[in-house]
Amino acid sequence: MKDNDSRIKKIVEQQVRKILAEAEPTAAPESGSAVKEKPKGKITRGTIGSGKIKNKINDAKALATKNPKELMKRLGVSGASGNSIAAKVLSVVRSAIYGTDTMREAYLGAAFREGKVYISPREISPRDGALYMLHTLTAADNLDMLGTYDNEIVVSVGEEGIVIQFK
Repeated sequence: MKDNDSRIKKIVEQQVRKILAEAEPTAAPESGSAVKEKPKGKITRGTIGSGKIKNKINDAKALATKNPKELMKRLGVSGASGNSIAAKVLSVVRSAIYGTDTMREAYLGAAFREGKVYISPREISPRDGALYMLHTLTAADNLDMLGTYDNEIVVSVGEEGIVIQFK
């Protein structure tokens, strides 16, 4: 019986070691031996101007991070189309502009020129319009509508209105 108990004890110890070894993180593969996951780019605020941010803009910021699906629903944005990050951004921006009457009144439209997306404000200040677009793109990114990209997307105010650059 003693031999049987020691044999069982040995089997149990081996199984415990095996389970613990499976739970330990494995060593990182040597460089070049595995496909590395691409780092994701980011959406940042460029030169927009200073001053107090309106409550409605802060509400959009909160929705963009805490409930991006709701912000996209309110804007009438269901997804992004295109095969480049610039095309997807333009798609989201246009969907947001033309998705509701309020946004159609606030913005005149958006176009892609010279590697940038230009947005023309109508009944909204360029500063406020840029902040809304920053939050719109943040929500789209949080919902993975923009896919994987390694650019920095910068939303700012320029001479021609709102400018989205890809750096």
